[in-house]
Amino acid sequence: MIQALALGLVVSVLTTIPALATLAIYKAESTTPCDEIVFLTKLIDEYTQKALSTFTQEQTLQDEVQILQQAACKFAGEEQAKRFQALHALALLKLQAARQQTQQATNILEATKILEARRAQLRLLLHNNQIAKPTLASTRASTNLPGYKSGNTNTYCEITATFPSKDFEACDKPPAGRSRITWAAENLKEVDALKLTDDKHFKPTVRTTKVLVVGTEASATTTATYPGFCHNGGTNVADATDLLGLTPLEPAHKQYTLTETKIGTTATKGAACTADLGGEAYNTKTHTVTAAQTAQAICKLRDHTVTYITSIGDETGDTLTQNEHMQQIADLILKGEVPKGQAGDKQKESVKTLFGDLKGSVSDKLLKPLATAEIQYTLKGDTKKHKVGADSNTENVHYAVAACYHNKLKKMQEVTEISMPQQTKDEDCAGKGKDKCNSDYCELKGDKCVAREGVKAEGKDGKTANTTGSNLFVIHKAPLWLAFVLL
Repeated sequence: MIQALALGLVVSVLTTIPALATLAIYKAESTTPCDEIVFLTKLIDEYTQKALSTFTQEQTLQDEVQILQQAACKFAGEEQAKRFQALHALALLKLQAARQQTQQATNILEATKILEARRAQLRLLLHNNQIAKPTLASTRASTNLPGYKSGNTNTYCEITATFPSKDFEACDKPPAGRSRITWAAENLKEVDALKLTDDKHFKPTVRTTKVLVVGTEASATTTATYPGFCHNGGTNVADATDLLGLTPLEPAHKQYTLTETKIGTTATKGAACTADLGGEAYNTKTHTVTAAQTAQAICKLRDHTVTYITSIGDETGDTLTQNEHMQQIADLILKGEVPKGQAGDKQKESVKTLFGDLKGSVSDKLLKPLATAEIQYTLKGDTKKHKVGADSNTENVHYAVAACYHNKLKKMQEVTEISMPQQTKDEDCAGKGKDKCNSDYCELKGDKCVAREGVKAEGKDGKTANTTGSNLFVIHKAPLWLAFVLL
C-alpha cells in the first residue's frame, strides 16, 4: 500500500521532474516482459507511421509531377503554362527530397521489423509460462511394456507432466501508474540504457526433478531391492496415485527478470550505436532476438529522422513568393537567367509576375480546375479524352502525353505567313530626280538614285533587294520544338 501511494505521488508531480529522474522511473517501472511489449509497441507504431507517411508523401509528389507536366503541355503557348512549368520544376525538387526521406523510411522499417520479431518472441514466452511450476500425475500401473525385455514380465506405470500455459495478454498499454514506459519510447534521445527481458529466458526450457531410490522424499534410501519410482517402500504397486520416488518438477527460473542494456556503445544518452554485433547480429547465427540486437535496432530508430516535404498543392502565393528555389525558377522561366546581385523584394518580383495575387492554396486555385482540362487523342480509330487533373494514374496516361506532345509540336512546326511592307528596289528609286532622291528608302550615290543600304531584300536576280516594300515570306518554326520538349 505504501509503495502504491509513493508511486502515485511520483506520477502526480512528474511534470516537474527532470528527464534524468523520469528515466530512472521508467527503469523502475519496467519489471515484466509485458512492460517491454508496451515499450516496443509504442516504438513500432510511432516509427512505422512515420515511415508510411513518407511513402505516401513521395507518391503524392509523383502524382503532382505528372499532372503539372501534362498541364504545361496542354496549355503550351498560353500565359498560364508558365505557372505550370514553374510548379513542375519545383515539384521535381520536392520529389528528389522526398525520395531521400524514403530511404530513411526504409531503414526505419528494417529496424521495426526486428522489434516486431522481439515482441512476438516475448508474447510466446508469456504464453508458454516457463516460470510456472508443472504438475506430475501417474496413471494405473500395467504390465508387459511392449518392446521392453521381450518375453519377460515387467510392471510399469505412466506419468503425465502438465505444463500450464498462460492466457494471451494484449500488453497494449502500461499498467496503471507506469506511464513512464511510454515516455521513454517517445524520448529515446534521453535514454542511456533500456530495460529488456533477460536473454536467459529465451534459452531451451529446462525443468528439473530428482528420482529417489526407495520410499518418500523424506525417507528415501540409496540402496534397495526396488527403486522408488512407481513403488511404495520397496513394494510393487498396482495403482500409483502418488509419484513416490520423484520430487516435483521445478522451472529453471521462477520469475522473469529485466536487466539494463546500454542503448549504444556506452550507457550514456546519445551514445553511438553499436555497429557490429559479430555472431550475434540479427538473422545470422542466432534464432533468438537478443537484448543486444533489440538495443541496436532501437538505437538506429533514435538516429533515423524523417523530414516532411510539403506537396505542391499545399503551397500558397505567400509560400511560393518566399521560396528561394521558386524565385530562381521564376527568373529562369521569365528571363532565361538568375541575375546577379538580387536581394530582398527584387528576388520575389518574378514569382509575383508569374502567379500574381494568388489567394488560397495551389491545390484549390490551380490543380483542382485541371480536373476538367482534357487532352484528346485517337487510338486505333477511337477518340479518347484524358482529363489532366483526374486521370494522372490511368493505364492510358502515356498515350495522352504522347498525343499532347504531337499536337504542340505540330503546331510549332506549321508554316506561319507574316505580312511585310512592299520591298523597295534600286529601280524604284532610279526614276527620281536628284532633288527628290533622298528619303527613308532612297539615297543619292554619285549621279544615281538607289535604294538605301540596310533596307534591301533579295530580288529576282538573287541580289540584295530593299526590304521596305510589301511582300510575303515564310518563317519555319521547327527549331522551336526544343523549347517545347523542355517543358
